[in-house]
Amino acid sequence: MTVYVRVDIYLEPNHGSRFIELVPKLAESLKPYGWTLVGCYSRIIGPDNHYTHMNLWHVPDVSAYENLPSQISKNPELGRIYKDVRECILEEKIHLSDRHGS
Repeated sequence: MTVYVRVDIYLEPNHGSRFIELVPKLAESLKPYGWTLVGCYSRIIGPDNHYTHMNLWHVPDVSAYENLPSQISKNPELGRIYKDVRECILEEKIHLSDRHGS
């Protein structure tokens, strides 16, 4: 099964640059757990365009998502990066989807 995790993110004011700086570090830290960053997108039109982002991740299966808190607690470097990312986020919505067909 191909699983995608879409994270709709609303950032704290004045945290956009820091968030964009941290995403590649987070992606690199999640690779050993099967996470691949498909893309990090920013809204370009709209009243909240500087604070609204969407990250799309490919994960091997649903358990990779479910096991993330455990992986964060076991890996101090991942935990530090994750904490830094979380400090940038005001609100987020997470969607898990699977891909059908080719």
